[in-house]
Amino acid sequence: MLSKTLRFKFLHRSHTIIGLVVLFLFYMSTYFGTLTFFMPYLKVWESPSRHFVPLSEHAFNIDLLLGELLEKQHLLGLKPVDITLPSFRDPLLKLSSESQNSLYLNPLTNEVIKLSKEENLISTFFNELHTGVVIPLIGMPLMGIMSIGIVFLTLGGFWLYLYKRTQTKRPKEGWKSRWLSWHKIVGLGIIPYALVFACTGAFLGLMLSYSHPFAWSASSKEESSMRKLVSPIIFAQPVYKSSETKAIMLPFSTLQTIANEHYPSLAITNATLYHYGTDAAKVRFRGFDKNSVAQSGRINRLSITLDARNGAVVEKRGLENMHGINQALSLFYYLHFVPDETLGVRIVLACFGVALAFCLATGYLLWAEKNLHQKGWLGDLTNRVSIAVLIGILPSSALVLFLQWLLAFDLFDKEVWIRGAFYAFWSFWLFYTVFERSIVTIIGRMLKATSWLLVLAVLFHGLKSGFFIWDSFEKGAWTLFGMDAMFLISALLCFVLAKAVDKKELFYRYERKGIFDGY
Repeated sequence: MLSKTLRFKFLHRSHTIIGLVVLFLFYMSTYFGTLTFFMPYLKVWESPSRHFVPLSEHAFNIDLLLGELLEKQHLLGLKPVDITLPSFRDPLLKLSSESQNSLYLNPLTNEVIKLSKEENLISTFFNELHTGVVIPLIGMPLMGIMSIGIVFLTLGGFWLYLYKRTQTKRPKEGWKSRWLSWHKIVGLGIIPYALVFACTGAFLGLMLSYSHPFAWSASSKEESSMRKLVSPIIFAQPVYKSSETKAIMLPFSTLQTIANEHYPSLAITNATLYHYGTDAAKVRFRGFDKNSVAQSGRINRLSITLDARNGAVVEKRGLENMHGINQALSLFYYLHFVPDETLGVRIVLACFGVALAFCLATGYLLWAEKNLHQKGWLGDLTNRVSIAVLIGILPSSALVLFLQWLLAFDLFDKEVWIRGAFYAFWSFWLFYTVFERSIVTIIGRMLKATSWLLVLAVLFHGLKSGFFIWDSFEKGAWTLFGMDAMFLISALLCFVLAKAVDKKELFYRYERKGIFDGY
């Protein structure tokens, strides 16, 4: 049996090795995952059609237009029509039906909006980088494996911390001990966050991406998509008898008011119309329970169904009617996506995400300080490539924000241009770190480039959309104002850090001279 000291050495070594293996990929996932906490607001910021001041509580009135609109767009029929109400996720009103293009309305004017040139390029691209979809075939499983590595690092790091607390010998003062202290303090503080998001991320990355063989086997080799097999069970839709007899409907807003009276704790997000305009018409209002947001998430929506002619309650489904598996899945997805939480919770989680990225970066600095000090050109090259990944990702993602508003929205293959520019700019920083002599200069220029690109993104956003940051504040367009303010604050922070880097002795310790000819 291994002694306690030997177990500590093995765990310490494995903590270091696994940390280096998962560091860069999970750092990318953490960075872009932190950005995706603001995805609903980023979608509004990047889409000109969403640039208007919503009414109080996203109020709208389509009572007079609904029947005419459904008939004109050929949405009336046997297929249900789903209405997604305006919310912080999307201020537009959305009408959709199976096998038909979705319809978007401005809730202020009831004007039909054409979104052919708006594809949510930024938020979609950042989310794909977070999940690893940008790496064909192995991307999501690879991110799932990295998540398992983070679970090991979190639990192993906590055990190492408890073991070291029993030692009375204090480490020598210096940059290494200072980084070690910050690494431990921040790591201990984010243990719950890291475990929750790493465990749920591992499930999503591994279990879902490898579910095809199970679906293929369970369906007798007829279907390889697990969602198609499970969806009819988890998301079972009610079936109501149809009728060809025309009838007068209550106004939609009246039906919504009645639904709120009968189910006051239901925060309505969607409504589904069944056989609208006939005497068999039903309206099913769906949403989450305000008192139990986690258990009534997007995959376990609660509902109340009304007769569209008189507002009588046909069916009411609360948490007491939902299967425990649905509630457990809803809780699971809530822990990773927090779908119905607004800005406050998202800012807190984003701060934890930044702390996790900082913890990963300091872990690398600890290893580099100890092992690359006398490694010559190989150690120097490793440091430079690491800087290109850890810091070069900042100006590269800032360029995406800038190009979204610099390039014309009707540009052919705009998505290809933006994605290509991101990879090209990131590659530029990778080569630049190799050929620039001073690491301090490299870090400073990366941070300054990030700062300037964020400022330019906000400036061109105002020029193209007509919503400068002061206009958003005066008109009460708080989503646009908040995103612009966040970008400007981030730009200021990067500029301050760029100035501070030049004054820190630590970064000069990573500079190596005489490595390449001509230096």
